[in-house]
Amino acid sequence: MDGTVEDAVLCVLCPREPREAGPGHAACTSCMTRLAADLELIARRFGELTAVPGTTGTGGRRAPGFASKPPPNMHSAALRDPRTAPSRPGELHSPVHLMLSWALELRRLRGQKPVAYPPGADVAAVIGEARYLLASMDWISRQGWVSRFRDEVRAVRSQLLSALGERPPRKVGRCRRWLGAVDGPPEQCADALFPPREGSRISTCRRCGHAYDLLDMALLLDAQSGDRPT
Repeated sequence: MDGTVEDAVLCVLCPREPREAGPGHAACTSCMTRLAADLELIARRFGELTAVPGTTGTGGRRAPGFASKPPPNMHSAALRDPRTAPSRPGELHSPVHLMLSWALELRRLRGQKPVAYPPGADVAAVIGEARYLLASMDWISRQGWVSRFRDEVRAVRSQLLSALGERPPRKVGRCRRWLGAVDGPPEQCADALFPPREGSRISTCRRCGHAYDLLDMALLLDAQSGDRPT
């Protein structure tokens, strides 16, 4: 892994117009706050995953001994398995493996003893190691590999919500902030905006980082109602 950042740099997590991360940091406070929210969501909702058979079927009563068992939810089963780790981007990644592997690496780099969990204590492991990672966010924000950590957390969050049956958020409008240009007139950002994440009242533009509160979003939706995405 890359070492600790020494000098003030621009945030490596900001999507397009990076903010200054601050002396000794690789990521800005805003991006680290969103990363922490993703970790908290994974820890809070991992327990909702079940590896039991699904509930779909034809319904109705059947003769004893002839009821067929529905197939197991293999997606959920894979995400609950600590061995599920991606060999390339896009493959399934278990929240258990994510939390255990990163917490183990952090403790190794910081000279701390690893924590062992009994077999089958997957929910406790995810919650416990998420707490450790959240308590280490300032230290993580100073590491050159913070973008890789963020990418893995974001991918696991997306896979977890998909397994829980939640659809990706629907676009609700476009950013109205004007951006300065080196050559030529300023241009409007116009990047897609999405509803605030669970537990938040702020929606942040992925392109320029401009923040919209709930009132801003309501006014924006009203102004752009004629051009709302379908």
